[in-house]
Amino acid sequence: MTQVVAAHDNGCLSIYDYNSNKVVKQINEAHKDGISSLLFSNSGLHLITGCHDGSIKVWDIRTLQSIGEAKLAHGRKYDEGVLCLQTHPTVPFFASGGADSTVNIYELYV
Repeated sequence: MTQVVAAHDNGCLSIYDYNSNKVVKQINEAHKDGISSLLFSNSGLHLITGCHDGSIKVWDIRTLQSIGEAKLAHGRKYDEGVLCLQTHPTVPFFASGGADSTVNIYELYV
């Protein structure tokens, strides 16, 4: 099954089956505020989400459970927090950019 993940401004995540276009799982209150960005890890085993409240979460895509969180990764500015996420192409690191004009780099333990 091929899955597509959608992030919502109400803080929930929806996982769709690409072939049937149906929601197969919904994570209500994945974040406390709107989700501003999401990204799959290079391995495809983790989903990383960033939120307007400045938090970042790492999810195990197999169980859809949060396995890590940086609650204050970025400060809020104009009701924005995390603006973007990006993985490194060859090593298990990812970066986040925020409305607070900072870039943070994290190691993704796999």
